Amino acid sequence: MPASAELVLEGTIDPEQRAEEGPFGEFSGYSSSRSTHNVLTMETVLHRRDPVLLDIVGGNTADHLNLARIPREAEMAQKLVERFPEVTRLHYPTSGTHFHAYVALRRTRPGQARQVMLGLLGWDPYLKTVVAVDEDVDVTRDEEVLRAMAAHLQPHQDVFVVDGLPGSPLDPSSTADGTTSRMGLDATRAADFDGVRIGIAEESVRTARRLLDAHTAD
Repeated sequence: MPASAELVLEGTIDPEQRAEEGPFGEFSGYSSSRSTHNVLTMETVLHRRDPVLLDIVGGNTADHLNLARIPREAEMAQKLVERFPEVTRLHYPTSGTHFHAYVALRRTRPGQARQVMLGLLGWDPYLKTVVAVDEDVDVTRDEEVLRAMAAHLQPHQDVFVVDGLPGSPLDPSSTADGTTSRMGLDATRAADFDGVRIGIAEESVRTARRLLDAHTAD
């Protein structure tokens, strides 16, 4: 047995055998009775003395979601940047349970954000909603993305929906035939955006820090 292995399982799945199972707690936070009903026959179980076993909490937990979220995010980020070099960051938030993604980009021309979102919605069969934001928005923070949506997005011109597409079989809202609709929200600043982002000048920050340090020293 390999010295690095804690547990080795060997078994076979007979495609002719089926068994009732479930329901299971899924990543969406709901139970599901959808299953292949396969039967796994274990033939060999090898383990070390005092093995270390890693348990993943199933359901709507970071443990479960990260198993698929992180590799999918990496795969889609690579595809996006190769095709759309203006993309600066991609994030699949845990709050979106595999169905949401946030993408940041350097917007240089009209329709650019929509093209990026359509690419992502077409590549990833799990995604139902993509939000595009400017590159100065931290896509790893839900509150930053929601603020961009609140301040930059006009629903009548910045939202589009595509329906009748194959979706995740574990999406509790999908239709009986397994199709879903997908939505893109362009929360980037429009070319004629009338607003200046509030900020604190670096010199003011340095002055405040100097005054605080002097007060602390006294």
